[in-house]
Amino acid sequence: MAVRTKKPTAPELGRKSAYVLRNRAALLKATQEVLAVKGHAATVEDIAAHADIAVSTVYKHYKDKDALIAASIMTAFQEWEIWAESFVSDSSDPLEQLVVPMRVFVRLHQTHPPSELPTTWS
Repeated sequence: MAVRTKKPTAPELGRKSAYVLRNRAALLKATQEVLAVKGHAATVEDIAAHADIAVSTVYKHYKDKDALIAASIMTAFQEWEIWAESFVSDSSDPLEQLVVPMRVFVRLHQTHPPSELPTTWS
């Protein structure tokens, strides 16, 4: 007789999943903010304290500090990419769709001051 197991639910469902996603978002934002101030000297403890979560929660989401920093940088870049693409969302000109995001990227330090960027970008 086969043993039935409970079918896993999508991460978007349920209070616990929403709580986990909020913690992850707070953790990524805190990582960006702490890195902007302390650079690579930042510790996992600094980041957890800034996010107002337990250090053990950090390790539930990421295997180590490097994975956390990588995820934080990727998240920041994805957010920036969405923001930059908003400038050409109404354009039908393929050249403009290509060039405008590149121009915005070149002006990154003007549009997003170094204090708002992870230190590996500045």
